[in-house]
Amino acid sequence: MLDTLNRSIGGSENKDVDMNGYINAADAISAALGCVVIVVHHCGWDDSRPRGHSSLPGAVAAQLSIEREGDFSAATVEFMRDGPEDIIVNSRIERIVVGHDQTGKELSTLVLLPTEAPAQTQRKKAWPKALVVFRDALASALDSHRVETSETGDPTMPRVWAVDLEHVRDEFFATYPVDGDTEDQRQETRSKQFRRCVKRAQAEGLIKVRASPEVDLVWPVPGTDWK
Repeated sequence: MLDTLNRSIGGSENKDVDMNGYINAADAISAALGCVVIVVHHCGWDDSRPRGHSSLPGAVAAQLSIEREGDFSAATVEFMRDGPEDIIVNSRIERIVVGHDQTGKELSTLVLLPTEAPAQTQRKKAWPKALVVFRDALASALDSHRVETSETGDPTMPRVWAVDLEHVRDEFFATYPVDGDTEDQRQETRSKQFRRCVKRAQAEGLIKVRASPEVDLVWPVPGTDWK
């Protein structure tokens, strides 16, 4: 495990040459030892993406986000090249004493124990940090282009305010920060991240999408802390 990327890289995490060298070095370690190389990295300025050059997310086999709230943590599979995404592993954090130092002071560590997600009454359902840019793009698109509809399209059903997913994509592309040597590379990164955000927001029950040949409508699920 490399903990953290910033402390172990021989250069700048924002430069493509330095990041590519770091990736090649991690690949060499993996090949020589026959192991998985885990890189601990921090989020960017908006907490929705890894900071540094975009070549890192493009090179990894899997990307997991770790969030903690009180005594609970959640590990979310944001991307996996050869496996399922959007899996969330919930854990309870427990402190255990492992010994004492020479003065008699307790030495302790933290362990993760399997658990269900905290009850909804104890933990308010909120948008994860990785979806903040997407959430804001949805809010902006709704402000400018919302239409009244129903979840099924049946006019006799309860009404919701929805927006064309294309408008959300436009807002997302305009605000999602990416690195890349060319505009095509940056657009590809934006497109990939947008698709992941839509998929994850649906999986976590934060949005609903009604697809049709003409337009895909999206709206936030009532009761979520989305604005």
